[in-house]
Amino acid sequence: MEIVYPIVYKGKSIGTIKAGFFTSSVHAFVNQVMTLYLGVLGSTILVTLLIARSFLRHTTRPIVTLTRIADEISVGNLDMDILFGKRVNCWEIKQCGRKDCAAYTNTAVQCWFVDGTPCEGYEPKFPQKLEGCRKCEVYKTHKGDEIVQLADSFQHMIYIIKSSQVELEKFHKFQSNMIQNSLVGIIAMNEVGVVNIFNRVAESLTGYREPEVVDRLTLNDFFSEDIAVKIQRPLIYDYGIVLRGFKPAETDILNKDKEPIPVRLSGINLYEKEDHLGKVFFFQDLREIKRLRQELIQSERLSATGQAVASISHAIKNILDGLFGGVYIYKRGTRINNEKDTQKGWRMIEKNIGLISELVINLLNYAKERKPIFQKCDPRGIVEDVIETMENKARNNNINMASEYEGDFDNVYLDPQALHQCLINLVSNAIDASPVGRQGHVVVRLESKNGQGIIIEVSDNGMGMSKEVYDNIFQGMVSTKGSTGTGLGLLVVKKIVEEHGGTIVVKSEENKGSSFKIRLPKMPTNDPHVRVSDTP
Repeated sequence: MEIVYPIVYKGKSIGTIKAGFFTSSVHAFVNQVMTLYLGVLGSTILVTLLIARSFLRHTTRPIVTLTRIADEISVGNLDMDILFGKRVNCWEIKQCGRKDCAAYTNTAVQCWFVDGTPCEGYEPKFPQKLEGCRKCEVYKTHKGDEIVQLADSFQHMIYIIKSSQVELEKFHKFQSNMIQNSLVGIIAMNEVGVVNIFNRVAESLTGYREPEVVDRLTLNDFFSEDIAVKIQRPLIYDYGIVLRGFKPAETDILNKDKEPIPVRLSGINLYEKEDHLGKVFFFQDLREIKRLRQELIQSERLSATGQAVASISHAIKNILDGLFGGVYIYKRGTRINNEKDTQKGWRMIEKNIGLISELVINLLNYAKERKPIFQKCDPRGIVEDVIETMENKARNNNINMASEYEGDFDNVYLDPQALHQCLINLVSNAIDASPVGRQGHVVVRLESKNGQGIIIEVSDNGMGMSKEVYDNIFQGMVSTKGSTGTGLGLLVVKKIVEEHGGTIVVKSEENKGSSFKIRLPKMPTNDPHVRVSDTP
């Protein structure tokens, strides 16, 4: 390659300068330089990549490990050995020898996460102690980068979860033992009514085994429909807490053979704030209690009957005297053909036959153990029949009788025969208590309100009772008729009312009259001795 340059002096060309070189040499030099540059650049990039790769592997490997650990924790695997940084044992580094320390031999977590360490000058509980622990030689020996600290936090989290899990298991076992070994039956159900707790007493009482019930049976398999209604009612306690359920009451629970068993039952709805969690029922077997109660009642009746022998003997003697007197007058009238004496004697015979018949019936009704037979009936018909039966006696004693009715009397279950006898006794007593010197009134009032039951009230305007008689009205052979009565009639009344699951309240004021108010349920009681029939 050549380069020619002209030489000019004062406007005239005086010559030229010519230079030249070989391009092959330059190209060779440039190629050498480029090769060296690319080699250095490539080596630099390679070294940089190797350094970066090594750094990334060192950084990401612990993160990958922590990610794997997090995945294991999420599926419930808490038996993970997390070791980042230098493993240290505080009791070895500090050589404290405090075997009572909570961190002693505890390799599951670092000591600065453990509560109850007795190190002087440090807070005993996490996280308050952490600030002081950072100055401790144990912490400094173990301390690493952020990855190590993150791993320590993971280790502490696992330790807390496992500790909480142990406590929860202990609490669950305690609750389970308490429920299973309870002296009362316990049945719990979830929010849709499926049984999820069924203890041993419930098993023994119903004949079911727990696996047959849990997650299989529901509320309706054990209780009547009205229980499902009752448990939704607000239940207010004195200390201000409002729950939904019902206080202990006698009812039935159905066993495996669908037989009713009498129990004392209470039930509560469970809520977490506004969320309904389920229901729990507590019940006590009443079969033995009812049996003993029945035996006691029967014993009391027999005892009272025995105590009444003297009183009844006296009453029978008076009746027999009346019968003999009536027979004597009747015979005399027929002998001398005196119609007046004949009728008088016959009336005396009829009256005393009625008295002894009433006495025998009451004695049998009180002393005899009888199974009530409940039938669907209209109690108004029973009241009308009683009034018709007692009408003649009332008329002879100058008594006006009346009946009053209020309410709906459909679907009423009663023992008609027993209730008839009960009302006969009350109305008869009311007539016998007729006032002297004024018109007597006996009213039988029948009432049914709100479908809760029926009320039968027999009231009179007679002589009433003294305080002594009133205070002992149903205690033994206490009669409202004084020496002319035995008291059996009222005991029979009380017995019949109790057989119906009812109550009786007496009000009386001397020389103004008395009132006997009976409350009976519309449906029969839960007593296993009771029989129910839908046919009259």
